[in-house]
Amino acid sequence: MARKFGLYEGLRKAPNIHLIDLVSYLDFIILMENSKIILTDSGGIQKEAYLLDVPCVTLRHNTEWIETVELGCNFSVGANEKIITETIKRLVKNDELKKRIKFSPSPFGDGTASQRILTIIKRQYTNGKLKITSPNMVKMLNPDHLHQNRSTATRKLW
Repeated sequence: MARKFGLYEGLRKAPNIHLIDLVSYLDFIILMENSKIILTDSGGIQKEAYLLDVPCVTLRHNTEWIETVELGCNFSVGANEKIITETIKRLVKNDELKKRIKFSPSPFGDGTASQRILTIIKRQYTNGKLKITSPNMVKMLNPDHLHQNRSTATRKLW
């Protein structure tokens, strides 16, 4: 894409930009975690940047992660070169921002939602307010049954 828009040579010569081949997801996480800032238009990367305590510059005018903008760790700047450049310069100089992100309360919860849900289910079951039964669809998971019955529901399961 950089070649298509005539940006490749400029990026290749920039002293603080390293153009690399494709990397695995885990390598990508390591690269993001060790970044000073992240520039992206990806919603997923915006959230990962927050979770990795790395300031993010979002190269579009909107975001699905409003919470990260409100916390001051994601900066939605659009495609204006001047605004992008000014934001990057400001963030590179701000050594305290990464610490502030790290110690800010998470707008995404405390990571214990599944344990709380399980506790509620167990309590409801123990108190007789919840009955757990085997679903009728379980028989369709049997591969022998799959070949005998080509119903729409069965095909959707596979």
